Amino acid sequence: NASLIRSVVSRSFSSQANVNFDCGGGNKRSYSNSGPQNRVPKTLYRQLLSWCRRYNDVPFNPLPPVTLYPPQVNHVALKRLKDMRSFIAANEIKISTDGGGDELISFRTQDHPAHYAMYGDDVAVKEAMITFPEISDANELRAIIRSIYWLNNESTVANIDGAHTSEERSDDTKDQISLAFEAMKSCNQLSSGELDSRRSKRGNSIQVRRGQEETNDGKAFPSVEYHVGQVVKHKDKWRGVIVGWAIEKGKNDEGGQLSSLTTKQYSLNDENTSSSTESREAQQKVQYTVLVDSNDASLFQSSKTVSLESQEELSPVDDPCLQRVHNNLIKSYFAKFDARGHFVPNNIIAYVYPLDRYSQCKFGAGSGIEGDME
Repeated sequence: NASLIRSVVSRSFSSQANVNFDCGGGNKRSYSNSGPQNRVPKTLYRQLLSWCRRYNDVPFNPLPPVTLYPPQVNHVALKRLKDMRSFIAANEIKISTDGGGDELISFRTQDHPAHYAMYGDDVAVKEAMITFPEISDANELRAIIRSIYWLNNESTVANIDGAHTSEERSDDTKDQISLAFEAMKSCNQLSSGELDSRRSKRGNSIQVRRGQEETNDGKAFPSVEYHVGQVVKHKDKWRGVIVGWAIEKGKNDEGGQLSSLTTKQYSLNDENTSSSTESREAQQKVQYTVLVDSNDASLFQSSKTVSLESQEELSPVDDPCLQRVHNNLIKSYFAKFDARGHFVPNNIIAYVYPLDRYSQCKFGAGSGIEGDME
């Protein structure tokens, strides 16, 4: 009955959660998380969670599904997890975290480290294998890391029949630590090669769109007229859709070393100062990355699929009959085409350009911007 089901599942979650977060002492002292044998896994676990917190606002291209086999994941805990998932499915147990509704069970199950492995619809669990679905952001990665750590934590299997001896657990721990090191290495490669750059570009685009008058070195930003997702026409007549933009700096606009002549201080009158500022502004130009319509590329005998163009060479396409652009790379940048005449950027593009007119992103600014989809 409902009371029995509630008791069984609650006891399973609460007991495992308590020993998992027990820092030592009591009846579980031989399997305490503070023991010497558990310090390295715990340190790696904390580092992985710290990485996830650091990048929880940055979307990335979906990572492939993750499949683990013993000894990368403890086979005894894996069997227990499989049995619990079967029990929950057989009894059609529903979980509520707000205490309302007709659910059979109502308690804070999401606090449990293995909540994702226990209730994830797309998680596949067998006695000798667990597969997590593709990972689209750091929060999903964090849920997987917590689940794996719980499955491999000594306190999880301490009182389960069939658990390994201490020698066997030591051998398994080596494989699990190796897995954690590989995960940390992959995370660092992902952040240094992709996420840090994406976050930097986002900061730059926000700074420009907010119309900041001066940069730190006194150079004004040029106006960015077009937005990602907007359909434009080139002066050579082909059409395309904007997938990105950047401020192109002039030869003397890199912030590098200047000659001694240019670094000397001079007393300039207002007229010369104004002229100098205008000259610096002219050195910076807006450059757009444009996906070219495949049909137009063939018609105008152009081999371009992606083109870098200056703002002066583009104009908006207002004719609804000409706003639908075809290119094999469209799905890499946009979620869909909006009937109002523009493409809707995917989460990554919307994250980098959150203040562009058509951006909408679940990771932050951009959800309330004029022109967003409902």
